[in-house]
Amino acid sequence: MALPDGKISMHRKCYEFTQLAYGLKRLGLLHDAVRVISVGAGHEAVLYWLANHVGRVIATDMYQGVWQDVQSREGDVGVVHAPRDYAPFPYREDRLVFLQMNGLSLGLKSGVMDVAYSLSSIEHFGGVGGAEQAIDEMARVLKPGGVLALATEYVIAGPPHEETFSPDDFDALIERPGLSLVGEFDRSVYSRYDYSAVDLYGNPHQTPHMVVRFNDTVFTTAFVFMRKS
Repeated sequence: MALPDGKISMHRKCYEFTQLAYGLKRLGLLHDAVRVISVGAGHEAVLYWLANHVGRVIATDMYQGVWQDVQSREGDVGVVHAPRDYAPFPYREDRLVFLQMNGLSLGLKSGVMDVAYSLSSIEHFGGVGGAEQAIDEMARVLKPGGVLALATEYVIAGPPHEETFSPDDFDALIERPGLSLVGEFDRSVYSRYDYSAVDLYGNPHQTPHMVVRFNDTVFTTAFVFMRKS
């Protein structure tokens, strides 16, 4: 996105949307036979985009608590009852449904979805244990051969933070039984670029918003695709 002064604005959330769309296209999973579930979905714009490209999208979230009032009201329960009111562009309304559902215990049968994904949400589910449970639930509802797409907070410097994952923690998340990485995870991509970590307490709207920090904890987005065996 270009700013008025000609500079380029980049935010991690836009990166996550783009990676999701690009990866699903590369994997041949953007067509009307594909069923998708999103965990910790809020009312992100990519949900409406997916509704125009796949057969079914189920957006799940608790839609309660602090997220109803902060962070662009991403957890606003109103979207469950009136999803059209939150749509950033026209979409196929019969393809998208929003459900209040706990990501640690999805109310779906096993083996019914082609794609499950979560974008920077599982770090809020209760540490490594909660995140592992959420990943296992997403894997459970996938068909054999289905794809799980995952983005979360990956620490690259400094001490641990309760809403981020260290490299070792992240390894534990992507080594869940029955799942295997699609391709390799590039652990050093951030080191090939110049960056200044955005202070999320002091200047959260600074761009480019790709490497960020809570005090001395510096982190970025890690994004992987995994396939169910």
